Amino acid sequence: MKKTLLITLALGLAGAPSLVAGNIDVYITGSTAFRANVYTACQKLFTTGTGTPVYYGDANHGGADSGFSSKTAAWAMTGTPIIALTNIQGNTLTVHGLFTGSVQGMQTVEQQTKLTFPAAAGVNGGLCSSYVTNAPTIGFSDASSVSTPYPASGIYVEEQVAVQPFVMCKSTATTGPVTNINNVSWEQLEYGIPQGRIPLSAWTGKIGDTHVCLHLRTHLRLRHPPLRNRPGVLSIWRYGRRLYLRLHQ
Repeated sequence: MKKTLLITLALGLAGAPSLVAGNIDVYITGSTAFRANVYTACQKLFTTGTGTPVYYGDANHGGADSGFSSKTAAWAMTGTPIIALTNIQGNTLTVHGLFTGSVQGMQTVEQQTKLTFPAAAGVNGGLCSSYVTNAPTIGFSDASSVSTPYPASGIYVEEQVAVQPFVMCKSTATTGPVTNINNVSWEQLEYGIPQGRIPLSAWTGKIGDTHVCLHLRTHLRLRHPPLRNRPGVLSIWRYGRRLYLRLHQ
């Protein structure tokens, strides 16, 4: 489940009082898995839609140096807000995106940590020419804030905005160091990690090995602890961010 963490005292795009004409800047951070969805949703905030000017941050600023797309993790788009955003009509809306991870997103919103976002200047569809430092307005996360050290409280609120599906899959490659992963392999881990043991017979198929276990230490490292999608999926089976499996006789 995706969540938003936003400052209730900050600008609400559809609910803030009417503002004097000028520039309205919104700074978005958080979940990397959801960044393409956020990009597409933000385009719909502008009258120009998918033709809205967008400027990307380079690799040194969390983005990329080429191959720009909705999945690029740093960008800024600017233009005229749609009529539905009644309270900011007459203003120029600029949305800055910098996606650094779910936990960091919640942390930086709550602690008002200043981040370096792309500015809406440079080559449209290419690299931006400058950057702006600002605290994020909104942070997206794959998991509830209460499952992190940064639960939403006080002036911060949390809203469910979408469902992000995840599936377990394996490569169809027939070459490489590991080619024999199957549904049984996953079922063994699903059983073994919470139980703390897997009988040797799970591999040998011999009944006599049922009460014999190998002394093993299995370390399954998720890609990046602050990215909450993988820990969120694995938490269904009560796994932590770093998974340790010890098998004993």
